[in-house]
Amino acid sequence: MALPVARASRLAFRRLSSSSPSSSSSSFLARPLTSRPSTLPGHLLTSKRQVSSYLSAASEAKIIVKPYPEEDLDEEAGVRLQSHLGPFAARTHYHADVKSSMIGQEVVLSGWLTKSRRASHELSFHNLLDSRSSTLQLIINRPPTPSALSSSPPQAAAPLPSTLDLLAVPIESVISVRGIVQKKESRTGNEEEIEINVKEWKLLNPASRELPFRPTEENMVTEDVRAEYRYLDLRRKALAENIRRRSQVAHIVRNYMHDLDFTEIETPILLQSSPEGAREYLVPSRVSSASMTSSQQPTPILSPTSTSSSTESINSFPSSSPPFPPTASTSTTPNPASAPSPPKRATPKFYALPQSPQQPKQLLIASGVTDKYYQIARCFRDEGGRKDRQPEFTQIDLEMGFVSGGVVDGKESDGWRIGGGEVRKVVEGMVGKIWKEVKGEDVLGKEGRFRVLKYREAMERFGSDKPDLRFGLELQSATPHLSSLAQEALKLSKQTLDVLVQPKEWPSSRLFPKEEEPSLVDRLTIGVSLKSRYLSPEDLLEGSSFATGLGLKKGSVVWVEKRGSEPEGGATDLGRVRLALMSAAVKKNLLAVSAKPHFLWIIEFPLFTLADPDKDFQAHGRWSATHHPFTAPVWEDLIDLKAGRVEKVRGQHYDLVLNGMEIGGGSVRIHDAKMQEWVLREVLKLNDDEVSRFSHLLKALSFGAPPHGGLALGFDRLVSILCDTPNIRDVIAFPKSSYSLDPVFRSPNSIPEDTLGEYGLERRKLD
Repeated sequence: MALPVARASRLAFRRLSSSSPSSSSSSFLARPLTSRPSTLPGHLLTSKRQVSSYLSAASEAKIIVKPYPEEDLDEEAGVRLQSHLGPFAARTHYHADVKSSMIGQEVVLSGWLTKSRRASHELSFHNLLDSRSSTLQLIINRPPTPSALSSSPPQAAAPLPSTLDLLAVPIESVISVRGIVQKKESRTGNEEEIEINVKEWKLLNPASRELPFRPTEENMVTEDVRAEYRYLDLRRKALAENIRRRSQVAHIVRNYMHDLDFTEIETPILLQSSPEGAREYLVPSRVSSASMTSSQQPTPILSPTSTSSSTESINSFPSSSPPFPPTASTSTTPNPASAPSPPKRATPKFYALPQSPQQPKQLLIASGVTDKYYQIARCFRDEGGRKDRQPEFTQIDLEMGFVSGGVVDGKESDGWRIGGGEVRKVVEGMVGKIWKEVKGEDVLGKEGRFRVLKYREAMERFGSDKPDLRFGLELQSATPHLSSLAQEALKLSKQTLDVLVQPKEWPSSRLFPKEEEPSLVDRLTIGVSLKSRYLSPEDLLEGSSFATGLGLKKGSVVWVEKRGSEPEGGATDLGRVRLALMSAAVKKNLLAVSAKPHFLWIIEFPLFTLADPDKDFQAHGRWSATHHPFTAPVWEDLIDLKAGRVEKVRGQHYDLVLNGMEIGGGSVRIHDAKMQEWVLREVLKLNDDEVSRFSHLLKALSFGAPPHGGLALGFDRLVSILCDTPNIRDVIAFPKSSYSLDPVFRSPNSIPEDTLGEYGLERRKLD
């Protein structure tokens, strides 16, 4: 049996010391172990001979530690500035806690020196920033002695000379001061203005005089420089307050969920790769395929032979399920002969970082340990960085058991006709509480809930599945205003014609450059434009059926797009024009956008889609799940789903939208194992290997899982909205760049060849 290094070393030491009490023992103690022979695979000592070789190599090692270098002379200060490593007085107050009522009281403060100014030979002023982004003015009437601010004995190092002036200390240095609160002489006459008359100060850590930038000053350094020195940039008040607000929101969420009897449970970070939709981050492991046992080989619920290999046809849902086959994990008599032989050469194995805790949280509900789960979870997706995306991000994740799959007795009167009402109620309460405590706003209103729109209506009226309702500019259907011949042609081609009429108060000139206009949208001026790809010349005349039906006059500007009669995807080109017009009109003071938050639920999405480019790398022309493959269908559409008419099936999927941004999404889940496997095999056309990666979920569903549903709120995005910043990097302490790079920790980075070899990997030149 292999022994860990530390244990083997202790055993060997005891044996050596008992057999050779003189030389061997003293030599071992005098020369500590500093390295391990690289010949020991996995850093394990597996025999007495290896232990002996290990100790022999260690005894030959000689450690030489150079003396600590003397501090360089600071030319500006005229002395050697050094960090204080000994005791000092504890801080008595944060800056914001020092009030005018404390005038005459002694306080001890600590923080960063951000500004120094000499008023006279005896008088100087200094600004001290604390870790809560509050600044107080220090006043020094004479250079005080920088003695220890503690009753403890001073450290051994020589103290700074008493002649050192605080003016000579570098900006951004860390200091501690003892002083008296006094009224500040102010020209404004503000009685609340105070300052600290410094009696003693101590330099805790001098800053470099060559900083890349000063965070407390409004400088114009590039974003790349600020990102590289993020730990310095975090001293900026705006950025630091964002991080503290993030903490405040997390605290509100935890208190709210605890009060509702939710259980916070952490789920694994190292999981198995599975085809859920987004690209995953893979983590190599030194665990080889030889360690896999037969009990870990998944067994399908449906027979693999029932799977159609065609990507064009879908087998109907089977009327009855074959008996659940026994697996090695459920068998009472193991069969050694059935276990696969270990491969001669180990195959590299990989973990996958979770895109979300989706599968673990469904397993938790199936387990019965709780029917109200939540966590503030870290998630990972290997996709290009954008202003609202990060490769690693945080979400408020929740799942509930015994969630209804539809509306009971028609009680919902606001258009919510799907299941998940229990989840909706929890989420609306949480968001309402956050906005009330952070912004002081009641976003739920008299109704106590958010507005609901169906996916189809959102796409037809706003050209987006996450519409911004803070302004109008709704799209209209132009098809009814066309000639009967044109209407018939559109019907046969399964298309429709949408228009966006520009407000007549706006100028007819272009509001944004022509090159930014979508190529499939026509911008037309009634009575002026002579041709269109979608309209006849007669339609462009004032007084035509088209113009009259839409209320257009000569000079009216209208945008026209032809699209499929069935909405698909997340946005239309005309929907993008709507947002571009809004942005341009706001800049030109033509449009005022409401400052009030506009929350909105979008429901009844198509359950499957062929129009999601983000999933093409896995779909390869097959159907993809609009949300994820575990979303349940609307129960009224089960007949179409089981018959293979998947294009007609709506999902019990709900998105929460705020001011045109999706801040959360969830669904009622499929809790029937047979249906879940049928969707994976027959609709999504996953092969046996891909289906096997969900075997744990299929088994859990078949062992008695209650109906369940949940939702995840994008925590980073939510906080960025609360902080009034469009970039989620502004609310993350150490964010990645737009290219998913970490400018502080320099990741990702290259790995040495010998380390790659330990994982069964080798470097290969990419084409």
